[in-house]
Amino acid sequence: MKSLELKLPPLLLVMLALLLMYFLQGFYPLALLQYRIVSLLGGVCILAGIGLVFVAARQMRQHQATLDPMHPINSTVLLNAGVFAVSRNPIYLGMVIILLGSAVIFADITAFLVVLLFVRYITRYQIEPEEACLLEKFPADFAAYCEQVRRWV
Repeated sequence: MKSLELKLPPLLLVMLALLLMYFLQGFYPLALLQYRIVSLLGGVCILAGIGLVFVAARQMRQHQATLDPMHPINSTVLLNAGVFAVSRNPIYLGMVIILLGSAVIFADITAFLVVLLFVRYITRYQIEPEEACLLEKFPADFAAYCEQVRRWV
């Protein structure tokens, strides 16, 4: 379904995922996750995810790389240092960490399923098309980068 590629902004998808988690909570509660300390761990994950998103975005701004996920063809530089040396998609990884932290706080199996759906959707309809554009713009460099750095972690 190419019609969905690069159509929905990833931040909107995160918000939709959070809303879905909220409305589905309570269907399949996880009793082990309903302790205050576990909620604290979820909060730490959310803060870590937000931090990763901001660090990656700052690094992109420093190198004048485009932050527009809807038009990866506008990329003028390939980042492969800093957080981009650990993950090819640190912003999306940060978003997943935020969603995982939220799933821990919601303490419901359905919340974790929403995270899995987000990962699948963002990989197929955002990351893969972005990577195709980057491979077209930076054939040798991006291919070498893909050999060295994994898509997620």
